[in-house]
Amino acid sequence: MLSLQNDQVERSHELIQGTVKGASGVHSVRFDESHDNELFSQFLRRSVKWFVIASLLGAAVAWWAADRFAKDTYTYTGRLTLEQSTVGYPFFAVPLAADLVVLIDAPDTIRELYETLPLTEPQSATAKAIEVQASKGAFDIVLEYGAADAETAKQVVDTLMQIVGDKSREIRNGTITKHLETLDKRTAELAAERTKTQATYDQLCLEHNSHDLHAEIDANLVAKREAKAILARQRILIELRKQSVAQMEQQVADARAGKFAEDKRTIMQSEVIRLAEQERRMMLTDQLHEHRRRETAKIKLESKLKELANLQSLYDRNLVTQSEYDALQSEIEVLRLESGDDERTASISSSITEIFDDIDSGNYVDEAVKSRILVQLDERIRDEHEKLKLLEAEYKSYQELIAKLDKDYAALVELSPKLRDFKVALESITHQQDRVKEERQAMERLLQTDGYVLKTTSPASPALIPVSSNKAKVMVAGFGAGSMFLLLPALLIEFFRASPNQHERLASKHGLPILSRHTRASSKRHTGGTTSRILASRIQRLNLPIGSSVALVATGRKACPTGILFGAGSHLARDGGRVLIVEVVTAGKVTSFPGEYAVESIQDQEMQIGKSEKVDRLLIKDSALLCDAMSHNTWDELAASIRSYQYIMIGGLSASDPTTATLVASGADAVIVCSLERDGALPRSDQFDQ
Repeated sequence: MLSLQNDQVERSHELIQGTVKGASGVHSVRFDESHDNELFSQFLRRSVKWFVIASLLGAAVAWWAADRFAKDTYTYTGRLTLEQSTVGYPFFAVPLAADLVVLIDAPDTIRELYETLPLTEPQSATAKAIEVQASKGAFDIVLEYGAADAETAKQVVDTLMQIVGDKSREIRNGTITKHLETLDKRTAELAAERTKTQATYDQLCLEHNSHDLHAEIDANLVAKREAKAILARQRILIELRKQSVAQMEQQVADARAGKFAEDKRTIMQSEVIRLAEQERRMMLTDQLHEHRRRETAKIKLESKLKELANLQSLYDRNLVTQSEYDALQSEIEVLRLESGDDERTASISSSITEIFDDIDSGNYVDEAVKSRILVQLDERIRDEHEKLKLLEAEYKSYQELIAKLDKDYAALVELSPKLRDFKVALESITHQQDRVKEERQAMERLLQTDGYVLKTTSPASPALIPVSSNKAKVMVAGFGAGSMFLLLPALLIEFFRASPNQHERLASKHGLPILSRHTRASSKRHTGGTTSRILASRIQRLNLPIGSSVALVATGRKACPTGILFGAGSHLARDGGRVLIVEVVTAGKVTSFPGEYAVESIQDQEMQIGKSEKVDRLLIKDSALLCDAMSHNTWDELAASIRSYQYIMIGGLSASDPTTATLVASGADAVIVCSLERDGALPRSDQFDQ
């Protein structure tokens, strides 16, 4: 059902009246039945003087109350900021300014404020007068307080901020102190747990004759890993040495068979020839030295022989001694031997000749090359064999070492689960001790700072409106109270006084007797079918041409129901024409028409058209699209298909969206305004503006 109270009708009618008057071809007639309260209207007509007297007396009472009770209020404001700090992070839970707001008007805070300042007002009144503003997630708290005395208001704000700041520090310090006590207790527990775990571990080590079993296992694994690495390297070296020895033995066999590499043969031949040439040059040098020595000796011999002949004449005359004569003879004998050593010279010449013969002979060079190569290979083979023996000995020793380490590890591996558990336990305890120590140091440093404490960043200062008066409020309250007190007796008298209604007055006017009186609990309402027929009748009375558009605007928050639109369209289509219903749909669920069978998408799912037998429906999901169609040439472009309809009914409009209603009404050929109750009932037949 549809109905509307008078105040709703007036507001909704004013909302769209301008649009209705400005629409071309719109005939607007308002039908509204008066629902005035008969008792109240009679009271108003009979008691005008009571209202006048009550108003005058109420004004007098208001003036007296304003002079008697009105007072000025001086408002001061201050700002508290929660100091931020990186000390203590992340161990200290950072509070928010909004969490500390409760400290401002807390009972103990107000009591401490009264102990500090000599305030006369009740504590509850002071607590209510304090206004606090703190945004969620912010670090600032703004508080305001108003009092009749400016100095008192300023002192209250400053003192209150100081008290709240001290309380926030006390709360923070108390929280940190309790946390430090917990940390001390935890530190003692961890120390005791570590002592117990270490004692158990030491006992296990003593049972197995080792001070640190875990270190032994680690050392065993390290030694085994190193030994295996060396063993692998030794194995590779042994294989390489064996390959080298095999290659050298093959080279010896090839050398004995006379198989040499051409480049090696050439090198060795060059070396042999170079050595032979070197030996020949040395022999020639010796021969040259020998020849020079012999020639020198011959020259000296001739000189000494002459000296001996002279000395012989002197000796015969006994002018020289026998010893001098013998010494000279000895020198001459020596020089004679030196000058006459032809055998050595012949031997050197023979050797030089042999060397030249050997060089000229190819067999000598080949044999010399072969001998030198075999000598070199024999020396290298001996060296390789010695190195191979050393490597094999080392390899065997490392094998024995690995076997011993495996045996030792097998004995220790049985203890590995216990050792692993002890290691994990000790590492966990150490980590916890370090974290507790770090947390304690952070908390102690935080105690020495102002972090997370409310500090006064803006002392008390006058607010934006420093002085306010409640004189107007007192006057209004006095006027209302006085008027109500004076009118209350008259209202009670009229309430209990039986007054005739309009039907009784009509019967009394014409002298008709009143046989009986029937009381109706609710007003009569029409059903949906009746409302649809009346709506169709209203449209037919407009005498609109074929293809005219009629906008149905609801005055309430809800649009005209889809069932009423379809019912009215069905009645209009009975004359043989077709009706198109254009409806703005904002809800997620769309109500289907009876017999609706086809849907096609138009303009990116913004429009949908549903076809039935004689009533078609165009659903528009975006009201902006309908406004654009009504305010531009889009509607004219659709005229080719629209003009085939007798009527185009535009629904889904309400006063809750005045912009859409105004634009659509200005572009429609006619506008019908219907009133809806808030419960979404169907409209009454007599509540249409057409």
